[in-house]
Amino acid sequence: MAQRTAKVARKSQSPPDEADHGTLIGGPPPMPKDPRSGAVDRRASRRSAGPRAPAERPSDRPADPPPAGPPANGPAGQPANWTEPEALGPGARSPRSVEIFTDGACTGNPGPGGWAYILRDLATGRTREGSGGDRQTTNNRMELTAAIEALAALRERCAVTLYSDSEYVVRGLNEWMSGWKAKGWRRGKSSAVANAELWKELDRLKSAHDVKAVWVRGHAGHPENTRCDELAVAAAAAVAGPESGAGPPLRRLPTRSGRTDRGLWSDS
Repeated sequence: MAQRTAKVARKSQSPPDEADHGTLIGGPPPMPKDPRSGAVDRRASRRSAGPRAPAERPSDRPADPPPAGPPANGPAGQPANWTEPEALGPGARSPRSVEIFTDGACTGNPGPGGWAYILRDLATGRTREGSGGDRQTTNNRMELTAAIEALAALRERCAVTLYSDSEYVVRGLNEWMSGWKAKGWRRGKSSAVANAELWKELDRLKSAHDVKAVWVRGHAGHPENTRCDELAVAAAAAVAGPESGAGPPLRRLPTRSGRTDRGLWSDS
């Protein structure tokens, strides 16, 4: 009996095993053991753990929190600054496509000169012709004036293809003008751009449209170029007067335009 009491005392003073250690530090309770074999009884462990919780279904999960940032209070969950496409205004639609043909003429250079243009709305096929002259001018100024007058006649933003037999106008629009403008309308440190006031006006009008200039060979049978040449020569002769010998007298040229499309270009 004394021996048994000593063994119990020693057992109570021995260090705890892993299961006891877990209980002491707040870990999980020890696994139950079979009293006969001393092995862990897993079935008893499952019975003591109680019924198993049902598996979580996706529908039971809480919804994810909304992302951080300002609330999406636009239509259909769009951001607050969302604008409906139909509310963007007339600038949202594609510009109308227009062809412009121009030419200038001058007798004497400098001398009496004339300019002319043809406008063509590609959507309707309608055209308009315009021309005018100056008693004392140059050929380059008339070529520039023809392009200016044609663009100024348009009443809304257009996608313009401008045809001219003047490399001065075509290369100026496509290549030179942006560089001249960046340099204060100068070609170098001391050389000002010739006809700068006309180039500035052409730049202003070009910025209101989408313009691409195309060179065509003059007096080579191009129908619109030939027609513009007739109009420009006649306009130069008109301002010079028959006594000047500037060219043939002004003749009435047939109108090939039909009705003017007042919605696209002005009537002036």
